[in-house]
Amino acid sequence: MDTKADLKCNWCSFQGYGSFGGHIVAQLVSHLVLQKRISVLGSSYQVVRATWVYLAQSDWTNFGASLAEPSMGTPPVSAFHQYFEVVFVDSTGYCNLCANMSKETYERVKREADLAVKCLDNPNINSFQVLFMTPVPFYRQYDHIIRVSHLSRLETDQVRQLDHTNHTLPLAQVPILATLREGLGRRVTAIAVSLEDTPHWSISIDPPASADSLTVGLTLDPVHAFINIDKGPTANTEEAEKFRDFWGPKSELRRFPDSSICEAVVWPVITLADKRLVCGQVVEYLLASRLGLKVIYVADQYETLIKHSKVKPADFEYGTGEEATLSVLSVFNELSKQVRELNDLPLEIISVQGTSPVFRYTDTFPPLATQSRPGKKVTKDGPNCILLNDTSAIGMAPRWIPVIEAVIQLALSKKWPNDLEAVRRIKAAFHVEVAKCLSQQCGLTAQPHPNFLDVLKGGFVFRLRLAYPREVGLLKKHVTPHGVTTYVDTDESRNFGEGYSSHPDHHGSCSWVCAIITLRSVLHQEHPSYGPACCLSKRWLAAQMIDPHHFPEIVVELLVAWLYLSPEPHEPPTQPQTAFFRFLHLLASTNWVTQPVILNFNTELTRGEEVVEIEGMFQSSRATLPPLFLATSYQPSGVVWTKRNPTLQILVRTAMLAKESLTIVEEKLFSRHFDTKLIFRPPLDVYDVLIYLRPLLNPRRLEAVDVNKDQPVVNLPSYQYHQGEKLPVAGFNPVQFYLQELR
Repeated sequence: MDTKADLKCNWCSFQGYGSFGGHIVAQLVSHLVLQKRISVLGSSYQVVRATWVYLAQSDWTNFGASLAEPSMGTPPVSAFHQYFEVVFVDSTGYCNLCANMSKETYERVKREADLAVKCLDNPNINSFQVLFMTPVPFYRQYDHIIRVSHLSRLETDQVRQLDHTNHTLPLAQVPILATLREGLGRRVTAIAVSLEDTPHWSISIDPPASADSLTVGLTLDPVHAFINIDKGPTANTEEAEKFRDFWGPKSELRRFPDSSICEAVVWPVITLADKRLVCGQVVEYLLASRLGLKVIYVADQYETLIKHSKVKPADFEYGTGEEATLSVLSVFNELSKQVRELNDLPLEIISVQGTSPVFRYTDTFPPLATQSRPGKKVTKDGPNCILLNDTSAIGMAPRWIPVIEAVIQLALSKKWPNDLEAVRRIKAAFHVEVAKCLSQQCGLTAQPHPNFLDVLKGGFVFRLRLAYPREVGLLKKHVTPHGVTTYVDTDESRNFGEGYSSHPDHHGSCSWVCAIITLRSVLHQEHPSYGPACCLSKRWLAAQMIDPHHFPEIVVELLVAWLYLSPEPHEPPTQPQTAFFRFLHLLASTNWVTQPVILNFNTELTRGEEVVEIEGMFQSSRATLPPLFLATSYQPSGVVWTKRNPTLQILVRTAMLAKESLTIVEEKLFSRHFDTKLIFRPPLDVYDVLIYLRPLLNPRRLEAVDVNKDQPVVNLPSYQYHQGEKLPVAGFNPVQFYLQELR
């Protein structure tokens, strides 16, 4: 039984003052044996599971437990509840083993026990590794972290000082947690305290000074956490008076849509990023106004890396890019409707599906709409487009305008030819017809090309490509000298897939492409932090000089999606920064040689069949599979996404960089003057050759991590449609073209 209790203690690794330590765990197992809930002959698994089930269902804050016999004449358990938040009485009947434990610590243990049982019941994960082998540091476990310092300044009554022998931490913990509990309410599902290790000292010397800081973690409720109005009780009631006493000058009377007049507290927000920090406003205000404490609030420090510090749109606050993404989607929806309703086309257009990262909310810097006019030195006027001047004389790149990729799907037809060149000619002709119809029927500027069609709409440049599912098959078609037809991957077919659907290989199934993109969009709808988390992860990789050529964007997005679909031993993150920390840990600690990544969208894969089959194929064919095996419910082979990249060398490099970045985060996270850009500056000493480019030829220089502070802010004017507007120079990035030539 000792070994079985030790296994439970290893899981419950909370240490420090007021913790759920090993002694309490051992006493709990003894209590369950006495209650016949555990058999002394049971296996370790049975003991651990029974203990977790009991903890998850227990309520020691209202109905405590006792090891004492009822016939001993000891005080009833209910008597202990008058003085302690958590009650677990020892065998004497007089000592509460949880006397120093806060309600939040006990609730944390309950949540962890409940999560552990769910892990055991989940057939799709290795529960032993998740529960006993995976470290869960405090900063990666919770969405928001609060560090409260100078606890000794907090005034407490003499009775409580006597109870805790002037121990600063428990004296301050009670009023702080009570204030947070009442102020945050439904905004959080959990409030947890980081328990510092208790130091040891010799009895011949004075004990060390008590800790003068408290660290609290918050798990946000995604339904209520982002609401910026706290609606209180109806005016002129006793409850309203208590509400005003608690919130002070922040409380005000407001009329709500249901015509009720209630007390309310309003927190100012402008962007979606501001909404994610409403809890921070609540905490900082309450602790300052009620307790006179200042805090270090850790929640969005790294989100500054995905903000545009030098570009300011006229129509909205940029925030972390969500507003810009929504602007693109709004314009695209209008364009999609116009394209589908075009007349006089040989085939009906049934859908227009966006494929660029912006449609998945994962574009680090989404496109911004603005007016485009020809310049004098860099660009010139063309008949339908703004053109580049002689490139040999260009001393500065034109403003960066990205193209937004989309795919046009046509109704089915049996008239398509089987000749590849004929298919290409038909597609080019169709691009010409669509451009003509958009110009005549919708008044839009469109420029056809053999492989795509550029359309200017709402200040954005959309690049539409016609989807013909059999084209990849024609590219792979190969006839041997003996007349045998085979289908093999070629560089042309792979490159076609990359340019066509924004992922390594679409295998001739446009419907599959659209389905997987839709699933990722749904994932963002369920977890709003998914998009910004992907942006942060991409930003970090690019800052380490690991661009999409080495680590494709789609692979980053699917790895981050894995953190949400299989978050164990955590819960899915609500804050992008927390998801980013977990992404770094994933890169730093995962052995990709033995660990397959299986994304089970909508739980379409079953453990008994598909998942086991994929894992078996992974183990039997590991030597022939890519270094990073990434399978989905739509693509179970695990090779399409990562067939060429990332290589093993890149995975090793990213693991080393991620490990070093996490070390810096753990050391500096709670510093008031922490430079968050530190982990976004790459080490250059490992390279043999460094090439320095002219800054003016880099059109994305304003997106740099360390952008020049003297660089003036670019104020983008609002887009205004005018007749005969011309397509700007879009997608022109000399830096990327230079890299392609070098490679």
